[in-house]
Amino acid sequence: MRSHALLPFLVGFSFVAPATHSTLSAEPVTAHVVDADTGAPLAGVAVAAYWELHEGSLTGHSLGCGAIDMEGAVTDAKGEFHIRGWGPITVSGSCDMRTDNPSLILFKPGYLYLGMDNNPPNPLGTVLVSRSNHDGDTIKLHKAPDMDLKKPRSDLDGYAWDFSTLNRVIGRYASEGCNWKKIPDMLRAIYIQDQGFIAAYQQLDTVTAHLIRDDAEWQKAAPQCGSPKAFIEGLVK
Repeated sequence: MRSHALLPFLVGFSFVAPATHSTLSAEPVTAHVVDADTGAPLAGVAVAAYWELHEGSLTGHSLGCGAIDMEGAVTDAKGEFHIRGWGPITVSGSCDMRTDNPSLILFKPGYLYLGMDNNPPNPLGTVLVSRSNHDGDTIKLHKAPDMDLKKPRSDLDGYAWDFSTLNRVIGRYASEGCNWKKIPDMLRAIYIQDQGFIAAYQQLDTVTAHLIRDDAEWQKAAPQCGSPKAFIEGLVK
């Protein structure tokens, strides 16, 4: 017969899995950007780096948990940019930092935007310290094939489509917390190019237009971040 002598000690006791904690950090990223056709260094290229937490599932899929950090930079006269490292940051729960972090986004008005991650062999692998595979690289940007924005068109041209895609990517990253404040050079570049499309009578749905138009809602949702409208206007004065 099974003994029940231990039962009184278990009454009212619940088993709770201990909370998990991870201490994460990222190494800095430095690289050079050049014109793909001429090889000349490109100054004024806006760069945004994004680190995202993910949670694995039983089916092997990776579910986004949101950003752990976002950093921005701009290339100098030699075409060089430097993204600072960060950490240590302690996170709780089941979300991890994946081996494909960070994602890098590069853009300069008149050029096609470029998005890159680490392209790891195992994208579901986890790391405590993020290192970019593009650190020390020479990165090539391609000029937009058709920059005559006032040329009549029945639909958006390739560059406008590429620019719209850039805004969707940046919009998703920048919409979390105060991330938009961390990428002033990217917002300035997007705003400047957007003004070119507006002058050509092509109204596009851009990150900067959203931040300016919905300023009151952004301030209500995250009052600690301040006014995105005032922030952008200060960038382009």
